[in-house]
Amino acid sequence: MLSHVVSMAEETMPESAKAKILVAEDDDVTQRLVKRFLERSGFLVVTADNGEDALSLALSESPAAVLLDLMMPKMDGFGFLNALRSTAAAGLPVIVTSALADSARQTQAFALGASEYLVKTKFTLADLVDAIKRHLPPDAPLA
Repeated sequence: MLSHVVSMAEETMPESAKAKILVAEDDDVTQRLVKRFLERSGFLVVTADNGEDALSLALSESPAAVLLDLMMPKMDGFGFLNALRSTAAAGLPVIVTSALADSARQTQAFALGASEYLVKTKFTLADLVDAIKRHLPPDAPLA
């Protein structure tokens, strides 16, 4: 029943009324799972499987927030955060999702402008949606 309600809400909400989330994740399975869950939660999702493409999409697609894996090819998450700081999208909320709970990495991510740092083994998909909603700009449509 609940999935039917989510599906109906998804069908009736126009694409332009959905907050766009950029998922930067190089693991195909994780990327597909997160994308599907976020879309079912009412978000519009664009994906990138490396840091260079993620930066390009962050600038061209104007997402409301970014979910960023730290360990990606071409440009890692730290490189992405550093490069993003010098662009017009510098204020974009970036939620780091990492397999590593290393406090030095967390400190570095926050120093480079990350809004939140989530350890992949310690959060649920519902926690991810809550984190996104906490960091969306006030004018972004809520899912």
